[in-house]
Amino acid sequence: MSRRGSRGFTLIEATISMMLLVIVLSLSLTILFEMKSFAERQELFALPRQTARRAIDYLSSKIMSAGDQDSPLNRSVTSPSAIMVAYNSPMGQVNACLDNVANAAIADANTDMFSINIPQGGIRLVASNWPSGGSQSAPSPLTLEYGFGCPNNAANLQAFQELTGYDAGSGQSAVLTLVSDTGSWSTYQITDYQPGANPNPCGMAIPAFSVAGNSSFPGGIDPPGGRPTLVNVTVATNQFMSFRVRQGILEQKMGLFNPNTDAPGGNFTQLLDGVQDMQVAYIYWDGTVLNGAAGFPTQAGPTTDPTVAPATDAINIRGLRITIVGISPRPIPNQIFAHQRPIDAEDHIWPAVTPADNFYRYRLTATVMIRNRMLGD
Repeated sequence: MSRRGSRGFTLIEATISMMLLVIVLSLSLTILFEMKSFAERQELFALPRQTARRAIDYLSSKIMSAGDQDSPLNRSVTSPSAIMVAYNSPMGQVNACLDNVANAAIADANTDMFSINIPQGGIRLVASNWPSGGSQSAPSPLTLEYGFGCPNNAANLQAFQELTGYDAGSGQSAVLTLVSDTGSWSTYQITDYQPGANPNPCGMAIPAFSVAGNSSFPGGIDPPGGRPTLVNVTVATNQFMSFRVRQGILEQKMGLFNPNTDAPGGNFTQLLDGVQDMQVAYIYWDGTVLNGAAGFPTQAGPTTDPTVAPATDAINIRGLRITIVGISPRPIPNQIFAHQRPIDAEDHIWPAVTPADNFYRYRLTATVMIRNRMLGD
């Protein structure tokens, strides 16, 4: 009787079996690692695209909102302060839109930053008294006629305070934008709510409230050419926003850029990382596009500065061309298809000596028109 069936594997058979098992496992692991590496590369390719698209989508929604039809400011004069290129303040003139930033404490070198103003509600009023034009150097009490809460004086005052964003803690209003029928505009903050000269304002045909304006409040804002005299005005509260790229992160500030507190400061909120560059160009009513250098607008008021041609005034900006460059969080090893140097965008040309690397970059450009502003109008 043969006993071969119960004697097991020979050494040669076991060795061959182990070798075959090692080969199969090696091939499986090789395929697994290749698939994992492929998935990581695909993720590194996808992330910059997603970053650029998300940044463009978010910025576009905010820019368009600066001209929303819902605001009376836009129904009358299409919000002349929608793009806050520059403003006067106690620190002097401040540029709130910067081209190719040189100071890395403000933003990443050679990126752009910009500021917008989204008007929040508003109403048509009459400024019946504006002594000395309400100038910045000698602010004077301004009389605004308001009577929608009459015939009750207390109710009238309360309604006016609600309209102007009154803060009970400080006793002051929000920052207000006042725009005249001609498009001239200014900003104001009410520091003291007082009844008008008439002891019974609701007894007047058109009641009034006298308000003391403060031109030196924190972040005080005036058109660069000073405050014009306004009569019939639309009054609206504001939502100022500033955007920049710092340390590879797209950041937003609820307020206007202030070099005294925002370099670097902690007033900006981080929105999105993986952004290597943001460039902004400004599209004017006649189709002209400016993104800096010669002709870049430096004022925010309509015709308050005679040294600036009206055609390049910020009120004539109809839209923005935004370019975002996203970058992968890590280099892509042995990847010849990665952009091995930063991508040029608008007037930001990277030097040819920039060290090559294997980071993947993706550039996306979108033209965003401000709602209710038309080319050629």
